Amino acid sequence: MAWWLFPTVPLVAAAIAFAWTVNAELMRLYGMTTPAGDLAYDQQIVWSVSHDTLVGIHLEFFLVVLAAVEKLWPSPAVLLIFSAAGVAATAPAAYLFFRALFPSDRAGSPWLAVALAAPIPFWAAIDLFDPENIALPIALLAAWAGLRGHRTAMWILCVLVLVCKEDQAYTVAIIGMLMGAHGAPEIRRQWRFVVYLAVAWFVIGIVVVHSVVPALPTLLFTLIVAVGLAARRILAIHSIRPATALVAIVPALLFAWAAGSVPPALGAEPGVYSQPNAVAELKMATELIPSDAPVSADAGLAVWLANRRTINEFPDRLDSRSYVVIDREAFLGEPTDPKVRQAAISALSSSGRGVLFDDGRFQVWGPVGGD
Repeated sequence: MAWWLFPTVPLVAAAIAFAWTVNAELMRLYGMTTPAGDLAYDQQIVWSVSHDTLVGIHLEFFLVVLAAVEKLWPSPAVLLIFSAAGVAATAPAAYLFFRALFPSDRAGSPWLAVALAAPIPFWAAIDLFDPENIALPIALLAAWAGLRGHRTAMWILCVLVLVCKEDQAYTVAIIGMLMGAHGAPEIRRQWRFVVYLAVAWFVIGIVVVHSVVPALPTLLFTLIVAVGLAARRILAIHSIRPATALVAIVPALLFAWAAGSVPPALGAEPGVYSQPNAVAELKMATELIPSDAPVSADAGLAVWLANRRTINEFPDRLDSRSYVVIDREAFLGEPTDPKVRQAAISALSSSGRGVLFDDGRFQVWGPVGGD
C-alpha cells in the first residue's frame, strides 16, 4: 500500500472533526447556551491582553496569540475556532507519535497507528474552550520529536506546551519520563532536564496560582501515552495483521460516543445545540451599557459581555455598581442554582435599580441609584 495513505486517514479525520466540533461550538455560542466558566474568563483575558490591562490568575501566555487575532476580529468565536483546531490536530499529531513509538519493522504498526490516532479528536472534543486543548497536539509533537531525535524541536515544543497553562507541567514531566525510557539516544541523555523544566514550571505555578490541578486534556495525553506504550508492547510480542489492527478503531469510537459532549455523544446536553442565533438581539439590548462598566449577566451571555475589566455570572458577586443583563430563556448549567437566581431576579425591582431595556427576552437593569 502507498505510504501516503496512512497519514491521509488521520488528516481527513482531523478535517471532519474540526468542521463537526467548530460547528457545534459556534451553535452554542450564538444560541447563548455556553457556560460562563473558562470561556468567558479566557475571553476577558484575551481582551485585557489586547488592551494592555492584563487580568487573570493563570499562566496562559499562549493567549497572547489569540489576543493578536482578536485585534483583527474581536469575537469569542476566535477562542472556539482555535480550540477546535487544537482538538482536530490531535489526530495527525498522535499518528506521528504512534509511528515513532511503534516498532518500524512490524507490518501492523502503521495500521494500528491509524486506528488509534484517527478517532482521538472525536473523544477529545469535550470542553468548549481550554488552553490545554491547544497544548495537547503540541505535546504529542514534542514526544514525536524526542522519539525521532529532533532535539531542538522537542525543547521548543515543550516550552510551547508549558506556556499554554501552568498545569502542563504534568504533561512535560510525562514527556521527560517517556524520553528516559524510549527517546532517541541523544535525547535519552537529556530526559532529566525535561523533567527539571516541568518541576520548575510546577513550582512557578504554585507560587503564582497557588494550585496546579491537571485538566482533562492533560489526562487525555497521559491516556494516549499509556495506550501507545501498551500497543508497542503488543506489537513487539505478536504479529498483528492489518485487519486486526484496524479493529482498535471500534472501542475508540465507542469511547467517543460514551464520553464525548458534542452530539451525537451520550454526554451532549439536549437543546443547547439547536437554539437560534440571538447575537443581534443581545447587542441591541446592551448597547446602552458603557464599555468600561461592570456587568453581571446570565451564563450564556457572559462571554459576549466579557470585553471589560469586570464581568460576573449573575447573581454571583453582584454589587451595586454593576449593570445586570437577564435572559428569560437562559441556559442554566453548573454552578448556577436556579432558585438562587430567581430569588435574585425578584429582588432587583426593590434594590434601587431601574429597567433600561426589555424586549421580552433580554432585560437590562442599571446600577443601584442609576437613571
